[in-house]
Amino acid sequence: MKPCPCPSAIAANMKSFVLRLSLIIFLALWLVQPAFSQDRKALEAEKVQLDKELKEAEAMLAENQKNKKASMADLSLLQSKIDNRKKVIKNIKEQLSLAQQKLDKLNADIKQLEEDLEVLKEDYAKMVRNTYKLQSNYNRLLFLFSAKSFNDGYKRLKYIQYYNDHRENQVRSIRITKEEMLDKVDEMILEKEIKKELLAAQEAEQSKLLGEKKKKDAVVNKLKKQEKDIRAKIAAKQKARKKLAKEIKGIIAREIAAAAKAAQKAKANPNIKAAPTAKLAALSKEFSTNKGKLPWPVDNGVIVSRFGENPHPLLKSVTINNNGIDISTKQKSTVRAIFNGEVRDIFFSPTIRNAMIVKHGDYFSVYTGLEEVFVVKGDQIDTGEALGIVHTNKDGETEVHIEVWKGNAKLNPASWIKKQ
Repeated sequence: MKPCPCPSAIAANMKSFVLRLSLIIFLALWLVQPAFSQDRKALEAEKVQLDKELKEAEAMLAENQKNKKASMADLSLLQSKIDNRKKVIKNIKEQLSLAQQKLDKLNADIKQLEEDLEVLKEDYAKMVRNTYKLQSNYNRLLFLFSAKSFNDGYKRLKYIQYYNDHRENQVRSIRITKEEMLDKVDEMILEKEIKKELLAAQEAEQSKLLGEKKKKDAVVNKLKKQEKDIRAKIAAKQKARKKLAKEIKGIIAREIAAAAKAAQKAKANPNIKAAPTAKLAALSKEFSTNKGKLPWPVDNGVIVSRFGENPHPLLKSVTINNNGIDISTKQKSTVRAIFNGEVRDIFFSPTIRNAMIVKHGDYFSVYTGLEEVFVVKGDQIDTGEALGIVHTNKDGETEVHIEVWKGNAKLNPASWIKKQ
């Protein structure tokens, strides 16, 4: 008869097994989805925003085409669509990459779980064989009565009980590992479906991009006949915007000088009340705190020219320096204040139409391209208050130009207004 397995050796094996199993389960739970889930949600949210902007551009284009005449507005909107379409395709590629990474990880997880399951089964088989040796009354009694002392015998009895409990735990571990493996298989099937849908979406977006490029080429060919007129309009607009920038700087300089003069008078004569600097400081802070949350100046629209230097969509040698952003919108749209403040100036230029400068403490917002104006200089206005109606030119272009300044520094309005 073979000797019974040594209790200390079996206990050591069981401890090693328990530690190994605990590590496997911990890693399986810890290494799973959070990172993939967060990245995918961010990409999906970005795609929703891009799709919304593409729909807005499509609506603007449909309205412009009623004019039945190719215009720079059409070209700007088409370029905006192409740029956003490329971003959508890039977004889908990133989602595909993420899906493939997840599939690779799921495959690795399933393989590891299969290996773990084999180890569990082998360990369990050994335990069953060892338990079988102790199952007969003779072996069990022999194991107990071979103890050197009463305490040793008691320990051996407790060990047999522990061994039986551990065997039940191992059965549960095998079941849990099998269930987890099946969950991983289901997850992989779902991920393959997601990847399939993404590949189909990518193909559809590539097809749309090709169509938009063809439309752009057709508009470019028509507009090339108007190149001389377009160059003249660009020069006039740039000249008007330089004048606008000069006007803004002049207002800011006067504001600073007036504040300094008021402060000096208050210092010299305590009976004279100083300008409400605390109130202006609070307004500045409130404006600053709302960066990225300010409302759009129009209900619907597409940014067709961004802050800074922009290559002209038609004239490759021409670069447009934009102190703000240009938003293409629907005809007769209402232009609204992006924040509460005071109207500091309103003036007219045939090129940029009515222009308005609103003071928000240390900040200023500027609106041009207004056909009608509903407020006057000195008015206190609220966030979202109607300032006027946007202008539509003879070519059917309906655009409002927005700028944001802090002192003499020009800021990017797109960073201050919220996403649509």
